[in-house]
Amino acid sequence: MEPNIAIRRGKLTDINNVYNLGLRIKELNFSRKIRFHEKREMKEWIKKPRDNLFFTALDSRKVVGFVYAKIVDKDWCMLDNIAVAEDYRRTGIGTNLLNKVCQELKKRKVTYIQALVEEHHTKARKFWENHRFQKGKIFVWYEKRLK
Repeated sequence: MEPNIAIRRGKLTDINNVYNLGLRIKELNFSRKIRFHEKREMKEWIKKPRDNLFFTALDSRKVVGFVYAKIVDKDWCMLDNIAVAEDYRRTGIGTNLLNKVCQELKKRKVTYIQALVEEHHTKARKFWENHRFQKGKIFVWYEKRLK
């Protein structure tokens, strides 16, 4: 039986559930030291809807997925995160979240969207390719903790 999923704008009351889901999904780890966004960052996503698109996927009231995209310029968007809980994958939730973001971007006249994925995450790469995203430039991530 397929889950009955609702996609809606993220709310401040979703932050803890999205944060906990983000920590559980290893593909979202930024590095060994930084696992996921901070809660204060997510609050900003919700408080500034003009520049940020943040949607959650809910099964009843349980957050089972989310997407976050940042409008960088008037016609350019960076899709920062799209995630679905492991036991809800391959049910169309990721596609529905992506479609919701794309609908909203079209309303705002955004014509270009980018997404980042680590090269070794073959399932994530396949997701983007299945949605007609094309491979762009390849970058190397450098990081340094400032103390």
